[in-house]
Amino acid sequence: MLAAVTALLAVGIPTGISLSTSSTDGGDGRTRAPATGETSAAPDSYTLGVAYAWGDDEEGRVPRIRAQVVEAALEEAERRARRALPVNVVPVQDYGQTPAVKLMEQHPDMIALIGDVDAGFAGAEADWSQEMAVVNTCDAGGDPGYDFALPATEFEVGRQAGRYLAGAYDVDEVVDASESYWDTDTDEDSFGHGLRAAGLTALPLPAQKSTGDMGSIGIARDLDAARPDAVSVADLRAGGEEEIVPVVRKRGTLIAVHANYASACDVTDQHRMFARQEKQLPDGSLRFRAFHDERQKPDCATFPRLCTVSPRLAGLLKYRGTAELYDATLAVAAGIDQVLGDGGRPSSDTARERLRATLETVESDGLLGHYAFEKHQAQGRPVWVDRLEHGEWRQLGTVGRITGAEPKSPPA
Repeated sequence: MLAAVTALLAVGIPTGISLSTSSTDGGDGRTRAPATGETSAAPDSYTLGVAYAWGDDEEGRVPRIRAQVVEAALEEAERRARRALPVNVVPVQDYGQTPAVKLMEQHPDMIALIGDVDAGFAGAEADWSQEMAVVNTCDAGGDPGYDFALPATEFEVGRQAGRYLAGAYDVDEVVDASESYWDTDTDEDSFGHGLRAAGLTALPLPAQKSTGDMGSIGIARDLDAARPDAVSVADLRAGGEEEIVPVVRKRGTLIAVHANYASACDVTDQHRMFARQEKQLPDGSLRFRAFHDERQKPDCATFPRLCTVSPRLAGLLKYRGTAELYDATLAVAAGIDQVLGDGGRPSSDTARERLRATLETVESDGLLGHYAFEKHQAQGRPVWVDRLEHGEWRQLGTVGRITGAEPKSPPA
């Protein structure tokens, strides 16, 4: 999803991959020889990579904070396991081009990657799907052939948004302009299809299919024809889509923002970008998101663990995505504990393979609830709803708590 944001910003992506020097390289800056097949001896410690996107380092602040979050979660995991876990934390910056094999040459004892990592990490040609547990804390879309994903799926966000709109605002028909061409999506796993699954009549915005019609007149014509109860828009709009909100605002129609581009891995520059677009929205607009917003008051009733953390962890939770990263680490650490069994320490190659297989069956409790994976997608994840009041988002709670309905799994 951040790739889409990058495209909208027209940012060029150079080649190469930057790796932390805090790896298991003996401290002299030299790397070990590439691992080839089964190693004969177990390492002193395994490596857990904490991925962050190119350009998101913010002079070292982002990788430092995310590494500290993972280390704090490992301490909690050790408390739960009642033993030390031999794991070394390494921040890894993705430039989007270098093959995954290069990463393994630098860190042959790496057995998992967590954080801002998806199927494009280290280049489209990368394929470590048969050996590395890759946990994406930013976006939904877990793939049995590649990564595990933590947030609720786009379909589930749409389904819960539809349920809330119908129950709280008596909405029956929605024009969904949050994604172009979603109605031709044969997988039917998008936000708009989730709205339909909730029983709403969800319609695309015809003007989006013809760039020549994406002016205020074309958009107004489409809305005149549909006469929807609400219009859903993306949180980041470019080109003709920037005309949608002003037209809808003049009509007085309810606006529901789909957090389509925002994620648990956003950094400061991206926050500013979304804030500029939010200024277009009228008070009373709604927002549906699948990530914990650290700027909102913690929901202690729904997520009591958020309100009982140590002062050190509370400081780290002031940054976007740290709650998700903490919880992902707990899940991976639970898998590592199972791989180690009753005290054995397999080689890195074996541990890597076993961990990836084990993570599918791991269950753990984190700051944002209970975690279990099915087909590499975390199940039952929360969807939050916010309302814009005096130009600021105010968290109303999770749709599950407000409506009293538990989240369901996405379609197979």
